[in-house]
Amino acid sequence: MGTPLVGTAIITGGNGLLGSEIAVAIAKAQPFVHLLLVARDIRSDSVKDVTDRIRLVGPRSVEVVKADLACFNSIVSFSQNTVERVRSKEIPPVILLINSAAISSYVTDQVTRDGYDPVYQTNCIAPFLLTVSLLEAFRAGDGTPNGGARVINVGCSAMSKGSLDYFDNEDPESAAQPPGTPMSTKEATSRFGSSKLLMSAAMYALRRSLVLNGNIALNVYTMDPGGLTGESHQTTTAPLSVRMAHQTRSGLRPFLRVFSKSAINKASVPAKVIARVAFQKETVENWGRERYYILDSEYEAGSVIPALRDVARMDALLQKVMRQVEMGVKGMGSPQSRVSRLTAREMNRHHAFSNGYAAYPRGKGSTNNTFSISPHRFQPRPQPALRRRRQLLQRLCLIAAVSTLLLVLIFPSFRAFFLPAVSLGIVSSAEDLQLETVRYYDLSQMQGSGSGWEQGERVLMCTPLRDASSHLPMFFSHLRNLTYPHNLIDLAFLVSDSKDDTMEMLSDMLDELQNDPDRSMSFGEISVIQKDFGQKVTQDVESRHGFAAQASRRKLMAQARNWLLSATLRPTHSWVYWRDADVLTAPQTILEDLMRHDKDVIVPNVWRPLPDWLGGEQPYDLNSWQESETALALAETLDEDAVIVEGYAEYATWRPHLAYLRDPYGDPDMEMELDGVGGVSILAKARVFRAGVHFPAFSFEKHAETEGFGKMARRMGFSVIGLPHYTIWHLYEPSVDDLRHMEEMEQERQEREREEQEQAERAERVQTLFKDAKTQWDIDNAIVEDAIQEEGQGQESEDLTPSSGADSTKGSEEGPVAQPAAKEQGSVDSALEEPTTDRKQAKQ
Repeated sequence: MGTPLVGTAIITGGNGLLGSEIAVAIAKAQPFVHLLLVARDIRSDSVKDVTDRIRLVGPRSVEVVKADLACFNSIVSFSQNTVERVRSKEIPPVILLINSAAISSYVTDQVTRDGYDPVYQTNCIAPFLLTVSLLEAFRAGDGTPNGGARVINVGCSAMSKGSLDYFDNEDPESAAQPPGTPMSTKEATSRFGSSKLLMSAAMYALRRSLVLNGNIALNVYTMDPGGLTGESHQTTTAPLSVRMAHQTRSGLRPFLRVFSKSAINKASVPAKVIARVAFQKETVENWGRERYYILDSEYEAGSVIPALRDVARMDALLQKVMRQVEMGVKGMGSPQSRVSRLTAREMNRHHAFSNGYAAYPRGKGSTNNTFSISPHRFQPRPQPALRRRRQLLQRLCLIAAVSTLLLVLIFPSFRAFFLPAVSLGIVSSAEDLQLETVRYYDLSQMQGSGSGWEQGERVLMCTPLRDASSHLPMFFSHLRNLTYPHNLIDLAFLVSDSKDDTMEMLSDMLDELQNDPDRSMSFGEISVIQKDFGQKVTQDVESRHGFAAQASRRKLMAQARNWLLSATLRPTHSWVYWRDADVLTAPQTILEDLMRHDKDVIVPNVWRPLPDWLGGEQPYDLNSWQESETALALAETLDEDAVIVEGYAEYATWRPHLAYLRDPYGDPDMEMELDGVGGVSILAKARVFRAGVHFPAFSFEKHAETEGFGKMARRMGFSVIGLPHYTIWHLYEPSVDDLRHMEEMEQERQEREREEQEQAERAERVQTLFKDAKTQWDIDNAIVEDAIQEEGQGQESEDLTPSSGADSTKGSEEGPVAQPAAKEQGSVDSALEEPTTDRKQAKQ
C-alpha cells in the first residue's frame, strides 16, 4: 500500500537554524515529498540532528547533499546532477525550491574564487544561478495554478536599508582595506539587506520573463520571517553589541509580540508558515500576482519593493545578474550547461544553453532586451574534424564507463575510489554518499526505554484478524482512546482466511480514522496484509478452544504472526505491541503503563466477565505461566512434535498461572517472572525480534506460538515479565453448553412469568366476587349501636312521663305497693343492661 512521492523539495541551508525547522515542518505536513537538503558540510552535527528529527516524525524520504553556494561550479554540478536524476526518474520532479541559506559579515571579506563579494554571491547570485540551472527540473508543472514549481526566497527586514546599486558603487577606501577590517553595524546591515533585496528583485524579474514566454510555470515568493531567537552562524559571528541586542530582544519576545507578531519568534513559527504557503492551492487570480509575505501576512511585492514597478530597471538588473552568472562559471561552456547566458550584443564565442534551450536572443537582429527562454534549440554547427573527434571521445568515454562499471560490480573495494570521482563534487568521500535508495539507520538509538512517549519512540502495533468484522468497531474505539501519541504508533493488520467482510470494513474504518478532523487521531504508517494460511478450524468457541485443534491451530497462528512482523517491522521501531481485536476493556494508558517497567517482554493479566449464574468473572488467558517440575517431567515423556497447551485436563502441568494470582486490590505494578506468555496483549522491545526471537511454528521445548515465544526469549537471556494485578478484560463468548443453559433459563423465566400472571388474574377474580369481611363487620356493628341508642332513648322517655294513678297509689300504700314498683324498676335496669352487654360483645 505504498504511496509514490509527489515531488522534490530542495532546501538550501538545510542544516541552519531556519532551514532545519523548514525541513521538519514540511516532513510533518507533506509525508510524500522527497526532501533534498543542501549543506556545505554534510558531516556536521547539525546535519545529523536535522535528519534524526525528521526520522522521529515518521518514515520520510530525505537526502542530504553537499554544495557550496560560494562556488559557481559546485552549484552547477549539483544542478546538473539533480536534473539528470529527474530525467531518469530517480527522484520526482522538483516542485519547490527554498533559498534559505544566507551569510552576513561585519568585516571586509576577500572576494570569492568567482570574483565577487561572498555576501553578495551567497545571498543573491547563487540562489539566482541555482534557480536558472534547475529550470529543466521545474518543467514538471502543467502551467496551471496547481501545477508548476515554486521558489520561496527568505528575505529579511534589513532589505529596507539596502539598495539595488550597493555592490555597483564600490567605495575606493573600502576596496583598499585589507580583509578582516571591522565594519560598522550600519554598513554591515546595509550590505546584508542589499544582497537580499537584489535577490528578491532579480527573482521577480526572472519570473516575469518566464511568464511572458509561457514556457515554465514558476511562481516566486519572498518571505520575511522577522526576528528569530536562537543561535545561528549569523549571530555568533556578530559583534558583542549586536549579540547583546539580539539576546535582549529574545528575552522581551512576549512583550514585543504584543505590538508585532513578526517582531521576534522561534524559528519553528516562520517554518510552519513557509510549509503552509509552499503547498497551498492557488487560484487563477492569485497565481498571476507577485506576493511578498511578512510572516503570514500577504502583501503585493511592488508595495514592499518599489523598484519592481520600474520595468526598464528590472530588465537591466536581470541582464546584469545573468552576465555576472555567465562570467562566474568556469569550465561550464558546453551546450549541456545548466547556466543561461544573457547579452544584448553578439559575442564571438559559442553560446551556453539552459537545459537544451536558448537562454536569450542572439544575433544583430535582436533588439528586445527582455530575458526570454525560447523552445527552439540552437547549436553551432561543428566542423567535420571536430565532429569526428567528438565521436571518438564519445566512444572512449563509453568504453571507460563500461569498464568502470564492471570493476565496481566485480571488485567492491573500487567503489570507494570511483564513486567520489563521479559524484560531480557533491560528496567528497564514500561516507558522504547520500542516495534516495540508500537509508542509514543507527539502531543503537532504537533500543526502547521506560519513557518512550517522551523520547519519541515509535511503536508497531500488530493485530491478526480473521472473521473479525463484529469486533472492529470496538477495536477502533480502543485505538482512538489510546493516550500514547498516535503519530508515533504504526498500525499493522494481517487478514487471513476470512469469510466475512473484515477487509472491506477495515479499509473503511481506517480511512475514517486517518481523515478524522482531529489530526491527533491520525496514526503513522498503516500496513494491511492479506495472506491465507489454510486455517480449517472454524471461529466458534468450541472449535477454537477445543483440545484436539490446539496444536495445529497454534502453529498456523505462529506463522501468521511471523509473516505480519517480518513484513512491517521497520528500523525506526523501538517497540512492538501485539493486541487482539476482541479485547473488551483495557486502560487507555496501557502502552505507557507497560512501557514504564522497561522490560524486554511484558504482559498484563487477562480475565473475562461472565453472567451472574456462572460466577461473574473468570481467568481467561492461561498461557502466561511459570515453569514447574511436573511440566518438565511431562515434556520428557512426549513426542518431539508434541505441543503442551495449558488449561486442559489432558496436560496436568501444575504450573503457577499469572491469571490465578490476581488480587483486585493488589499493586498493579507488581511483577512476576514468566516462562510462557499469552498473545492477547504483549509489549516487547523491537530488539527482541531483531535478535532472532520469533513465534515458533513448530514444537520448541514442547511449546508453540506465544508460549514458545516466551520460552525462546528466556532462552536468549531476555526478561519476560507479567503483571498479576494489572488486568484487562477479554470479550465473553458463550460456549455451546452456555448457550444451552441460557435457553433453559429463558424457558424457566417465561414459565415463571406465566404462572405469576395466572395468580394475579385469580386474585383479581376473588376480590371481585367477595367483599372484605372486616369492612362488612364494621358496617353491621355501627347499625347495632345505632339501634341500641335509639332503644335506650325511648325507654328513658317512658320513665320520665308521670301517671296520676301511680302517684296516688304510691302515696297511700307506700310499703306494699312500693315493692312491685321496685321490682318493676329492677326489670327496667336489667333491660337496659342487656343492650349494653350486647354492645360490648359486638365491640369485642
